Amino acid sequence: MSRYEQNSRKKLPKFLQKGEVEKILDRAQNENTEHYLMILTLFRAGLRVSELVELTPDDIDLENNRIEVREGKGAKDRVVPLHPELKSNLKTYMDIKELKSNEELFDYSERWVQEIVKKYTDKDWVTPHTFRHSFAVHVINSGIDSRKLQKMLGHSSLSTTEIYLDLTAKQVVDDFLEKVD
Repeated sequence: MSRYEQNSRKKLPKFLQKGEVEKILDRAQNENTEHYLMILTLFRAGLRVSELVELTPDDIDLENNRIEVREGKGAKDRVVPLHPELKSNLKTYMDIKELKSNEELFDYSERWVQEIVKKYTDKDWVTPHTFRHSFAVHVINSGIDSRKLQKMLGHSSLSTTEIYLDLTAKQVVDDFLEKVD
């Protein structure tokens, strides 16, 4: 049992492996470019669905490779690095849509985004927030310091971010046991 499970009696959050994320993104890209871009943004920026639906072109700083999340959870602002794949897709999308600087990138409600995510997965537990968990696990696995991840996610407490360290430790054990006879 992990520290997180011992201390809070909650299960560890579920996340998607990279191949599972790619499968969902492929499905969305083949059906609807805007849906694809929303899911890609959730995964590559680790945004909450409430932050996604509030994004405007003003929040996307293509020149400095960052997304400015304004008044996220707890009315806190933060900066998230702009992944190269997401950058090129957002640039193309914004050019095509010709949005005003303060106009929302995606004209969807949080509930509608949840329905869109469900449409592209056959796992009933996958939600927009699952992509945030997946982002965090993949960032930790890439070697990024947990304090930097804390800032990217907008967590007040490092202990909240450390849940993802427990997830990656569990993944190592699970992967080992799966490959050993």
